[in-house]
Amino acid sequence: MNQTLRSLALALALALPNLPVSAAALTRWVPGEYSTVAAALSVSVGGDSVVVAPGIYAPSTNGETFPLILPPGVVLVGAGLDQSILDAEDSGGVLRFESGSAVVRGFRITGGNADRGGGAQILGGSPEISRCLFLRNRALRRGSGINVQGTAAPWIHHNVVWESFDAQLSHPGDPHGIQLGESATGVVEHNLIGRGDSNGLLVGESAAVVIRHNIFFENGIDGVRGRGICNLGDPSTVVSYNLFYGNSIAAMVIRDPAGGFADLSGAAASDFDATDSIYANFDGDPRLVSPGLLLFQLQGDSPAIDAGDPTLPGDPDGSIADLGPYYYPRMVSASPVSRAALSLAPNVPNPFNPRTELRFEVREAGEITLDILDARGRRVRRVVRAHFEAGENRLQWDGRDGRGRAVPSGAYAVRLWSRAGVATRWITLVR
Repeated sequence: MNQTLRSLALALALALPNLPVSAAALTRWVPGEYSTVAAALSVSVGGDSVVVAPGIYAPSTNGETFPLILPPGVVLVGAGLDQSILDAEDSGGVLRFESGSAVVRGFRITGGNADRGGGAQILGGSPEISRCLFLRNRALRRGSGINVQGTAAPWIHHNVVWESFDAQLSHPGDPHGIQLGESATGVVEHNLIGRGDSNGLLVGESAAVVIRHNIFFENGIDGVRGRGICNLGDPSTVVSYNLFYGNSIAAMVIRDPAGGFADLSGAAASDFDATDSIYANFDGDPRLVSPGLLLFQLQGDSPAIDAGDPTLPGDPDGSIADLGPYYYPRMVSASPVSRAALSLAPNVPNPFNPRTELRFEVREAGEITLDILDARGRRVRRVVRAHFEAGENRLQWDGRDGRGRAVPSGAYAVRLWSRAGVATRWITLVR
């Protein structure tokens, strides 16, 4: 048995918390011990790992049957998105999660064709899907790539969802690349969602999710339909630090406070309503190496580099998180532009009540935005967005939100950002 795969599976099983673990968790090998992935999953229970070697697993190759049903708490791990290929060959959806906290990593997921969830159908629980390529899957009604229903709370991260198709354009259903149902929660982060024939991602009307650090690339059919994000979700839905490029109609469609909807660029959506949780999104070519050849890495001049939320964990090289599923490696000792372009000095006073002075330095002239965020990362107040010359600057915050209401005591983040970088500092209000 391949020792690299064995070590990887054991490490994953040990590293994943909060999974129901059987008294004697097992690692099951495909095709070494089981001829199909479905056979290995059918006898697996919580805590077990199913490790899939490189190869094509399809009805025409090894008699694979789809959809693959993920038992709660089982870890399904492949050798990589260009190595272990799950191809449903239009026989049905590829993956199905019904409950629990199953995990899927390291596959190419393709050939899915279903009423809902061509690539993956998530009906409940809190599964994790990561480091997979969802390629050319289709659905009739909802979620060509991934569909999330009910109160499911998935963690969908570091995936590419690419060329997701509507199974029948004339049908009234409008499946999107990733579709989050009306009561869904969870986190969608560090994904590339691109070249689908509808919206890249749709958030249902009562969903309360976090969508961050993603790239939405050339979604839609020109003159017909397609945004990067269709955000119909709960006002607490966070849409932050996402990059939009070439989506057919607009970067985002969001609710208008007047009761309608507005098609906006990423930057305009961030500024549209100071009381919502849509902020720090922007527009630009992510400079992918060669998307036509499925080479989705960032080039060295990509605006997605070091463009993530600096208050969250960064990349393995120690720099601020890049957007999308691949980070651009740099030497740990390097000094990223985003850390040098802007700086925040300690506010005075701190703690404060009710106002404090925010001091910052801009090293290159340009448009600067300064926001106040609460502890959950939601924007409380946009203090300023304006052009600043290089140099030191001072602004006041009076402890009030965008509607003029006094905010409660607590820790708040001051976030200073521009196209050149981001700086963040925590401050404390004590009433």
